Amino acid sequence: MRYELYYWAGIQGRGEFVRLALEEAGAEYVDVARQAGGEAAMMRLLGDEGPGHLPFAPPFLLPQRRRASPSSTTCSMIRR
Repeated sequence: MRYELYYWAGIQGRGEFVRLALEEAGAEYVDVARQAGGEAAMMRLLGDEGPGHLPFAPPFLLPQRRRASPSSTTCSMIRR
């Protein structure tokens, strides 16, 4: 499963716990926050009315069509 990691890139350490959990699990992921247009993509998702629950605040993870937030929930999902 490939994950997409979203967070505020300008806030130091904001996505670090989730990124470390992904690295430790050996999970395949894309650090969207560090890509060009990453913050704009995150803002579109925060305003999305699609299926599932909207994330309350970054960081959040998108594995396939599911959404997970906050960090504790995200890390728990990676563990499975």
